[in-house]
Amino acid sequence: MTKNNFFKKMSCLKKMMVLTYNKVKNKLLILIGVLDTRRIEIFLISLAVVSYGITIYTSARVSESNFYFQASLKAYENKALIDLVPKEQVETYRDLTDTWIQASEYFRGRTRIWSYASICCMWSLLFLLATFPFLIFKTR
Repeated sequence: MTKNNFFKKMSCLKKMMVLTYNKVKNKLLILIGVLDTRRIEIFLISLAVVSYGITIYTSARVSESNFYFQASLKAYENKALIDLVPKEQVETYRDLTDTWIQASEYFRGRTRIWSYASICCMWSLLFLLATFPFLIFKTR
């Protein structure tokens, strides 16, 4: 490849990059214009979605934590019954206790995930409420 061909190819590549940049820039400006003209509707929709997300995640977290507590109670109950049952049933109660402990850990992990999701929604809600004054008092 000669030096002249190399520079021609680089020139074409540069032109393509500039054209692509200009197209993306124009599309972003159009999107920003649409967002700017419909900012109140977008704010209200975002607020509704985040509020709905908070209710879903917190209710799911509460139900998962109830399952976690129930599984923990069953595990402790079976552990306490090991001393009271005949020797031939001890192994069965140990297996039941292990199973309930595993279920308890599973539900505890799910509760943690739902908690993180609801915390993220809460931060989103706080961010939306913090941007509310900027929505009303727009300066340009």
